[in-house]
Amino acid sequence: MGARAAVWVRAEAAARAGDGHAFSVTNRALHEALEAPAPGLVKELIADLWNRVWHARRAFSLFALQPDHIPRAQEEHRRLFAAVEACDSARARAVMEEHRAESLAAWRAVLAAAELPRGRP
Repeated sequence: MGARAAVWVRAEAAARAGDGHAFSVTNRALHEALEAPAPGLVKELIADLWNRVWHARRAFSLFALQPDHIPRAQEEHRRLFAAVEACDSARARAVMEEHRAESLAAWRAVLAAAELPRGRP
């Protein structure tokens, strides 16, 4: 089993279990698997952005705070992986843009509903 397939199996298991923490970890691993073919500098930039977001939100995980978002995110991942496997860059881009917008909307909803300490997303 390839690395991408192994990550996919873990993500599917976390999604089925509704385990927000495990899904958050595998979410990042899924994105890293998709980014693997990119040039090193691009991967470094993406990793830096991920690390900044993870540092800023510290103990907060979207999927732990809003586990009902897991199935939608995983469906977006399914469509994204299908587009990548089909070498359909236009579809992959469209799905990724939707995935990003949905993730941001989910974070906005969590932040609007939660009473989080100031300075934390």
